[in-house]
Amino acid sequence: TSRRQRQMCIRDRINRGWHQLTLYNTNDLESDTITVDLGGENRKGGMELDKQKEYHIYDFWNRRYLGIYKGDGSLRQVMRPGEARMLSVREALPYPQIISTDRHLMQGLIELRNIHWSQDTLSGEILLTKGDATIITVALNGWKTVEIASAEVFSESPQFMQIRLTSQDSGYHSFCICLLYTSPSPRDYAAS
Repeated sequence: TSRRQRQMCIRDRINRGWHQLTLYNTNDLESDTITVDLGGENRKGGMELDKQKEYHIYDFWNRRYLGIYKGDGSLRQVMRPGEARMLSVREALPYPQIISTDRHLMQGLIELRNIHWSQDTLSGEILLTKGDATIITVALNGWKTVEIASAEVFSESPQFMQIRLTSQDSGYHSFCICLLYTSPSPRDYAAS
């Protein structure tokens, strides 16, 4: 079996700076390594990302922030036998930004709306189901959290934070995160 027949990559461009990438090791017996050329041509298995920009990558099913990647770099993932991964690939912005949610595998496409950044506040609405907790992952991009309304901190690191939201009723609910700019921290790029 050729290498191409044992692995599959599906790329979907949501908008100019947001892509979803599905990786699949079709071999049910052995682990395999899948490498994606982030700036490479689609017809050659690449993602055609802007080579001058940087991107946050988040693994939905493993609930793991993979790091910041350069658009001219590559993403290398060791896949378990039969494993699929749904990755959110978001252009890194100069301010805090949502890079994933755990509500739906499209990581924000279905459940988020009215996302807005203004001076020092990230706000928006998320579709919640009564009694279920939902996690939003935010890349901090050199900022730190000061105050959160309608949510609680689930986890936090210098690179990203996760907030948890729950509700007693189903529907869209607002959230608001106030942040303070600390400094442009040097980028700690993920290994290709």
